[in-house]
Amino acid sequence: MIVGLLFCGLLSSDSLNQFISRGKEDFILISILIVILMIITSISLILYLNSTKKKNQQLQILLKEIEGKSKTLDTLFRYSPVGILISDSKGKILSFNDEFAKLFGIEQGLDIVGRSIFDFLSPEAFEKCKDAINKIDNGIAKVINEFDITLPSGEVRNLRHICSAFENEYYGFDTFAHIFVDLTEIKAYQNLLKKNEEKYRTYIELSSDAIWCFEGIQPLPTNLPVEKQIELIFKGAYLADCNLAFARFYGFDSVESAKGTPFSKLISPDNPTKVELLRQFITNNYSVDGFITVVQDEKGNDIYVRNSLFGVVENGFVVRAWGAFQNITELINLQRKYQQTARQYENLLENVNSIILHMDLSGRILYMNQFGLDFFGYTREELIGQNVVGTIVPKIETHSGRDLEEL
Repeated sequence: MIVGLLFCGLLSSDSLNQFISRGKEDFILISILIVILMIITSISLILYLNSTKKKNQQLQILLKEIEGKSKTLDTLFRYSPVGILISDSKGKILSFNDEFAKLFGIEQGLDIVGRSIFDFLSPEAFEKCKDAINKIDNGIAKVINEFDITLPSGEVRNLRHICSAFENEYYGFDTFAHIFVDLTEIKAYQNLLKKNEEKYRTYIELSSDAIWCFEGIQPLPTNLPVEKQIELIFKGAYLADCNLAFARFYGFDSVESAKGTPFSKLISPDNPTKVELLRQFITNNYSVDGFITVVQDEKGNDIYVRNSLFGVVENGFVVRAWGAFQNITELINLQRKYQQTARQYENLLENVNSIILHMDLSGRILYMNQFGLDFFGYTREELIGQNVVGTIVPKIETHSGRDLEEL
């Protein structure tokens, strides 16, 4: 448009007369040029207006996005599950959210903007918050600490305080963001977990049963063939944890000295009962209870142990196996002595030159030794289960085997 005006200005009246005097054709040519320049100027103006309109539209969209983000941030700030407070470098409160007021027991609706954050802190918390602000002033990006506060109700809560600084164009100076996370319930659960772990550890340490945990260098895939899994157990498993009973059973002085020992050094792959234990463990969905194996002590004596084994399977892999075994050698020896005594007693009954009879209250014969069988002329199959009356005692009219029940 400006170019067109300049061009028109150059065409003074004298110049125009000269052009006209040159002929009608030159005048038409000049007129066409003027029209073209005016068209170009109009198009330029239209393009400029369209460009300005698009920029205005883009600006409106950008402003709406900023407004939307601002509302989102404001909502997040207000309803955040952690307490948030904005202050200056002196601790003067510039803004705070609802959770901060709740954590510090501030009455709902009470405006504390302009007051100092230190008004709501215990002496310990006061020092830690003040120290955090000083450290950030000296160039540290973020400071994290923990402290207890006592609410007006007398309740004590444990808080984690995260402090950092940022440029704030709204206030025109650097401001400090204080984030307070309530750790009270987490600490309570941690203390409960610690107590349970102490109970578990005490039980394991004081147990007379040998308790252990094996893990592998790599988790054991459950989709491999059984024999391949057994091979990998002997190759890569190691003792991750145990109690003193287990450590001493295998000749260690302490639990720590036993940890890390390869599985193959504790359990020989040449021991068929141990291999069978692993086989049953795998085929029984990684669980075995009551499996008895035999090992030798340092003197070569047989030791009988009752094994229980439970595998922890995660996402198709055995990540660890817990187990316990009980030394039942004394029980096995007692059973053997009992069986030996029973055989001796049976031999005594069978070979004594007297009739020995065992019957129930109805007169049904439960046992008779060989001397008695020979004396009455019965075989064991013929006599056992029969009534004494009518077999070894003759029937009489006034008494029968049924009368023995009444007696």
